[in-house]
Amino acid sequence: MTAKSNKSTLVRGSSSVDILREQGIDVDPVSEGSLTKDIIIDTARKIRAMRKLAGLSQSELARIANMAHTDISRIESGLGRKGPSIETIYRLARACENDCNLNFTPSLGHSSTKIDSQ
Repeated sequence: MTAKSNKSTLVRGSSSVDILREQGIDVDPVSEGSLTKDIIIDTARKIRAMRKLAGLSQSELARIANMAHTDISRIESGLGRKGPSIETIYRLARACENDCNLNFTPSLGHSSTKIDSQ
């Protein structure tokens, strides 16, 4: 992956790979599927841990976030080709009384690139 400076506009329903590409980070097509699945599984684990720390069941989180219980279960299991949208992640974080911050940090071996979201 290589990074270049680029302005960002986050679009509802964007996949993680789409967001990386929008930020000017080239994703190797050969590793794209693996990268996407890794991101989905990592996100699923973080959402499950956040829910448990908040002391909520999946049903309770679904009710507070105004979502179906089956959606919470699917997100936490990491199933599907696409992970939850950024909007859904923010909604779940707020339902668990958490803030949600999206941070980009340089990978090992890559130089730091400032990414302007304005």
